Amino acid sequence: MADDPSSSNSKKPLQDLLLIAALVVYAVLAILAFWNRPYHLFFLLLPAPATLLSRLGREFFAVAAAGAILGPITEAACVLGGLWSYAERGGLPLIPIWLLAIWACFPTALWLIVRSFQGSIPAARPGTLSLAAAGIALEVIIFVSLQKNLVLLIAFCLLLAAGALAAWPKKSTATLMAAGGILGPACEALPVAAGAWNYSRADLWGMPLWLPLAYALFAVLVAEAGLALLPRHIRAGSGLCQEDAPGFAIDRPEMEIKEPERR
Repeated sequence: MADDPSSSNSKKPLQDLLLIAALVVYAVLAILAFWNRPYHLFFLLLPAPATLLSRLGREFFAVAAAGAILGPITEAACVLGGLWSYAERGGLPLIPIWLLAIWACFPTALWLIVRSFQGSIPAARPGTLSLAAAGIALEVIIFVSLQKNLVLLIAFCLLLAAGALAAWPKKSTATLMAAGGILGPACEALPVAAGAWNYSRADLWGMPLWLPLAYALFAVLVAEAGLALLPRHIRAGSGLCQEDAPGFAIDRPEMEIKEPERR
C-alpha cells in the first residue's frame, strides 16, 4: 500500500521539532564538556547550524550569518556593560569563538520552529533590517543601563516587546518570542551551573529573572534581521509567504506563493 502523502507531510513538523530538541541536547553536552577548550568547542558545534540549514535550505545561510554576526556583537556589548562574563575565552577579548556557531543556530532554529507550527515562514516587511538593528541596540542600552533596577528594566522591556508586536503584527512574532524565551534559558541552565559563564545578577539557578524576556526580545529582532537579508526572489517563494498580503494565494502543502488566476 502506498504511503499517504498527507500523513507524510504531517510528520515533517514533528521531525523538525525533534531535530531541534536533539541539537539542543548535543550543544549543551558539548558546552559542558568543552567550555574550557573554546576552539575545540567551536568545531564541535559547527554541525548544528549546518544541520538546521539542511532543513531550511541553503538560501537561509543569510539568516544563520545574521545570527553569527549580531549575536556575538550583542554579547560583546553586554559583557562590556557588565551583565555577564565568560570563564574561558581562549585568549580572545570579551567572548569565546564558539559563540559564532551557537548564534548561527539561533535564528535558523527559530524559523524552523515557526514553520513547524504555522506551515510557512512569513516574508520580511520593508524596513525590517534597520528596525531590527535599532531594536537590538535599544535592548542592549536598556539592559546595561537598568541592570540594577529589575522592575524598571522589565517595564522597559515590556514596552519594547509591545513595539516589536506593533512593528511585526503577525502570528510568527508571538511564536518567535515564546520559542526564544523558552529555548534560551533552557540551553543556558546547565552550562551556567557548570561555571562556563557567570551573570552579575543571579536570581534563580545562577541566572537573572530577566533572561527569558531578553531572549524573547532578541529572538524576534535577530530572526527578522536575518529574514530581511534573504534575496528578494527567495523571499517570494521556497516556503515563504506574505501574511495577510492581498493579491497572493498560498497553495498548501508546498506553501508556494502564486499569483491569483486572471479571469
